[in-house]
Amino acid sequence: MALGATSARVMWLVFRDAGWMIATGAIAGVVLALLSGRLIATFLVGVDPLDPLTFASVLFAIVFTAIAAGAAPAWRASRISPVEAFRHDG
Repeated sequence: MALGATSARVMWLVFRDAGWMIATGAIAGVVLALLSGRLIATFLVGVDPLDPLTFASVLFAIVFTAIAAGAAPAWRASRISPVEAFRHDG
């Protein structure tokens, strides 16, 4: 903000960085779940190891939680004054 960024731009930068981590984790999680689904099929009762509704529900819950967890730091980063940021930076 000291260099001319708006509050919206600061929030976008924080969410963009969080978005990469969320996307990477979600993709890795889905791939690992698909691969391990067949391995744990014997432990599952009444649920198909590749049930699309279960995958979608869990993926939605995790992504929603990650976005909510990133909202607080993004909001705080957009509200701090540049002087305070420089004061606590070093």
